[in-house]
Amino acid sequence: MELKHCVSIPISDDSCLPPAPQPTKSTRVCFVSDDTLLYAVGNTLRLSSIADDSSASPDSFIFSSTNRGVSSFAFNNAAKFVAYTPRRLNPEIVVVKHPEMTPVCTVQNGTELEYVALDFSRDGSRLAGLGGVADFKLVIYDLEVTKVKDVPARNPKKIIEIALPHSCDLVSFNPSDSNQVAVKAGNKVLVYKLVLLQSAYVVDTVECMLPVLSTSSVTTFIWGLSNVLFVGDSTGDVHVYNGSSGAYLLELPATSPNGLEISRVQSLVLSSTHLVVGCDNGLVQWRKMRGGGGAVLDSEAEVQQVS
Repeated sequence: MELKHCVSIPISDDSCLPPAPQPTKSTRVCFVSDDTLLYAVGNTLRLSSIADDSSASPDSFIFSSTNRGVSSFAFNNAAKFVAYTPRRLNPEIVVVKHPEMTPVCTVQNGTELEYVALDFSRDGSRLAGLGGVADFKLVIYDLEVTKVKDVPARNPKKIIEIALPHSCDLVSFNPSDSNQVAVKAGNKVLVYKLVLLQSAYVVDTVECMLPVLSTSSVTTFIWGLSNVLFVGDSTGDVHVYNGSSGAYLLELPATSPNGLEISRVQSLVLSSTHLVVGCDNGLVQWRKMRGGGGAVLDSEAEVQQVS
């Protein structure tokens, strides 16, 4: 695999935008197409083209309804939905469709102060919101389709509200099963499994705990296929779990080239062939998968990395 630098975008440069609080956590970046990135900056969501030719379209923006910025956002590739929420009391979740940015629906009364994370199910039919201080709860909505004057419309319906043990700041649906959703909670990942009993959902909870002797904490995680969870920690290691049972499968110890100091795992990205591990010290590693689909890591394959 050949690594080639394509483009650098200074996402911290917001001189052309209204003032906003400095972010207290890392900036999330996601692809909305092969050549367009979506990320929060200032009081907006910004869509930036990374095309390297003159046909690249100019940047476009989604403006928050307040001057305190966007607290969280999510993108769903299947339905082309962008969900975002302004940073304010009793915030709503606004869902629009990319690239037209036409309104899809608005979710009200989900949390009291701030949503710290949002996520869509793989097909875009469900939306999860993670409430921060002071209610600490996970709320999941069905974005069911109804017809208004014979025009299909999304009608958000809350299907469950789950009280969390303490503050959590990352939520993700299992791409293989929209009835499973995971949250990052201190030194573990909690997997909530939704079960429909008659007309209401209840939950079973599975805990994916870091090893007993570990002094680290969970920093991030990502789902693979076949219910596999990859969990990064504050010492640079990656741990692999069965997300349905919580069983511990494998540890990938941190490695660092040329004496570079080992640091915490900041982000995990999964492709059809590699698990990509990004660390706080600027190191990015590609760990090869066996069989594709994010199910099994090839522990004997050479780790490719840049720093």
